[in-house]
Amino acid sequence: MKESVLPDNILRFEKCIPKIVKGLSFIRSRSSLTKKLNFFQELVLASLYKKESLKMREISDETGINITAVTGIMDGLIKNKCVVRKNDPNDRRNVLAKLTKSGKILSEELVKRRRESILKTINKFNQKERKVIVNSFEKLVNTLYEQEK
Repeated sequence: MKESVLPDNILRFEKCIPKIVKGLSFIRSRSSLTKKLNFFQELVLASLYKKESLKMREISDETGINITAVTGIMDGLIKNKCVVRKNDPNDRRNVLAKLTKSGKILSEELVKRRRESILKTINKFNQKERKVIVNSFEKLVNTLYEQEK
């Protein structure tokens, strides 16, 4: 890539970041059930939806939220009666997060609404464009996480 093209691409990319973040916020559930929850709490609930229970470190790894912040997020989810903390029967040093009945219902709704919103958005592109977008996002995420290591 030519050096003269790089600054323009950087500026264009940089302008996209806040718009992507704002656009992703529209994917959040607008349910009255979720009005008390923030974006990060919804991320954790969506992660727990996939599993019966997760260790705090697993939640951190899956969501990209640092472990200290996960603890605070869990406190809010416990306050909202979405999650309970349990000791790991296999290793008492670990704490597991487990969805409550209402947390399971809420996480199912969150995931369902998120998938509907993504489908609605991605259907505005043709098959070739969808493939390019998804491949590009995967490559972007992989590249970002490689830099982190």
